[in-house]
Amino acid sequence: MIIGALIDFWLLVIFGDLTPQTLAGQSFILLFGILSMGMGVAIYLQAKFPASPMDTLMVAIHTRFGLNLRNSRIISESFALLLAFLFKGAIGVGTIVVTLTLGLVVQFFYPVFERTLERMQAPKGPLITK
Repeated sequence: MIIGALIDFWLLVIFGDLTPQTLAGQSFILLFGILSMGMGVAIYLQAKFPASPMDTLMVAIHTRFGLNLRNSRIISESFALLLAFLFKGAIGVGTIVVTLTLGLVVQFFYPVFERTLERMQAPKGPLITK
């Protein structure tokens, strides 16, 4: 419920008037959304926060079948796409682009933030005591 309320807040309050009219504007918004979502997933998986159902499915596929995060995410997003198709949900070009590219972004940023977290947790040097 909290995630739904936050999504509604961002879509209705913050971005309520954002409606790009040109293909370039729509493409920029889609690309920015894919990048920010992929980065967000990579960051919060490092933090070991409870994952969303889609991310839990991605990690389960990754762990069970030994696939990389990219392929695991593509499979989990494809499953959601299949369900949307079966239940006659809204499927557009952006849905297919997200299905095929979000895994690439997560795969790219996961090791970047893994190294960043390791550097932040590494000891900074010997402690000086008297």
